[in-house]
Amino acid sequence: FSIGKNLFFKIDNKYLRIHFMMYGSIRINSFKNLKERLSLITNKGFLNFYNCYIKILDIKDFKKNFEEEVDIVSEKWNLVKVLNLIQKFKDEYICDVLLNQEVFAGVGNIIKNEALFLAKVHPLSIVAKIPQNILLDLVLETRKFSLKFLEIRIKENSLKEYLNIYRRKNCIRCNSKIKIKKLGLLNRITFYCEKCQILYT
Repeated sequence: FSIGKNLFFKIDNKYLRIHFMMYGSIRINSFKNLKERLSLITNKGFLNFYNCYIKILDIKDFKKNFEEEVDIVSEKWNLVKVLNLIQKFKDEYICDVLLNQEVFAGVGNIIKNEALFLAKVHPLSIVAKIPQNILLDLVLETRKFSLKFLEIRIKENSLKEYLNIYRRKNCIRCNSKIKIKKLGLLNRITFYCEKCQILYT
């Protein structure tokens, strides 16, 4: 099963945690031209993992650090819990909070950019300054786009036609030139429209 960007295997009273980071991958009954980080073999086949972080957790550590209620694509995702968790980071930039896996498990840089654009929120807005109705809309847009992102990935279709701002040159709303900068304390590449996305500070 998975929670956010983590894949888990339950083995006896332990959990094998696998995080694919930026460039990790998995192969089912096949190999890459790379050294395997881990191979899992059963009587039905094998899984090979590459460029990933691996750790064994006991039940206590698992329950303490991983919650399905904040997994952005989980059926157990809890809107109220997420909204409450966001307030712990009320003085931070919203672009950083969207990448905080404690609050938005599974959200990456593409989803961050798309959700901010869809909710018309500037990435350098301070959480506490964003009106509650706008913040709610942003959280819901993040969830909605994440589900769409997962659906596309499962079908192995190209994401390009579904992206509204990520790697685009001009805004699809106002046609102004899209800004591309490394923003926030995390210094991640961010695409945004200065005209359409409101800065709350």
